[in-house]
Amino acid sequence: MKKVISLILLSSILFINTGYYLYFTYLRISIHSYIAQKIDNGVESKDLKLIVISAENKHNIIWIKKDKELKYNNLMYDVVRVKFKKGEKYYYCIADSQETQLVINFTKTNKNLNKIFNNLKKLLNNKYFPKSYIVKTFLSDSIKYFNVNQVIKHFLFQDILTPPPQL
Repeated sequence: MKKVISLILLSSILFINTGYYLYFTYLRISIHSYIAQKIDNGVESKDLKLIVISAENKHNIIWIKKDKELKYNNLMYDVVRVKFKKGEKYYYCIADSQETQLVINFTKTNKNLNKIFNNLKKLLNNKYFPKSYIVKTFLSDSIKYFNVNQVIKHFLFQDILTPPPQL
């Protein structure tokens, strides 16, 4: 019974850590295939957004896939075609609002999960791994406090005072 409970807990922790990311990846791939199909079927000019990249604004663009997918002003775009005029690149793009919203939701959820894990870690550390122990020594009536982290560091990372014996 303990093994079953352990496996259930382990699988739920693994799902929380990796499951949402796998689901996010699946949704992102399905959005990409939908957009690719839309581009293959042809896109009307009224549905395209023109993004002009010059030397002044090229730092505002984050390329997800070079010349295929970009992020501009916190919105995701898929490139349909590119034209060059007078040293500037004209990208005709489809605004990818579904992927933009997906990334925003993933970022929010990821922040919330990190908060939950940090709170859980603090709770477990405080309950099962306190920072200091109170020890009353037998040799005297004084009470001494030992910091667990310092004791561990002292024993694990202590310099070797004598060289090893020669054989």
